[in-house]
Amino acid sequence: MNTSVTVNDTTGAAISLWTSLTGVSARARLSLERDRIIAGRVVAAAGPLDGLQVSSEGNDLTIHQALLSCAGFIDPDCWRKLPPWRGRDNRYHGHGNRLLVDGTAVDVTALPAWREYSHLNDALAPEAAPASPFQTALREPAN
Repeated sequence: MNTSVTVNDTTGAAISLWTSLTGVSARARLSLERDRIIAGRVVAAAGPLDGLQVSSEGNDLTIHQALLSCAGFIDPDCWRKLPPWRGRDNRYHGHGNRLLVDGTAVDVTALPAWREYSHLNDALAPEAAPASPFQTALREPAN
């Protein structure tokens, strides 16, 4: 809450959630409130997770790759049927995707569970990546 995070690498993640690739799936819940995040990905999750949920309220998010990236999930229904990202009153900047799965952008706009995020189409429209990964690294955080 009320945290500012700037990741200088435009492919880097502000928050990483990792679980063991062996054993039982873990549950993960994350709450972001009134934070300012500049990163390639806001959340990167790897390993078997059961029902990942990110609650995001009143944040200022600049995204270069994706809001959320997932790798090594056992069940893809965790993001198809129930969107792991729930947000309210957030400001989105950048040209990233909503979701990367195993490094590939997933078009979630056609999935009924993700329709509430259709307003992100303009804010997160894919465009060319920054000319240099240092463009964001050199910006000073706003006070």
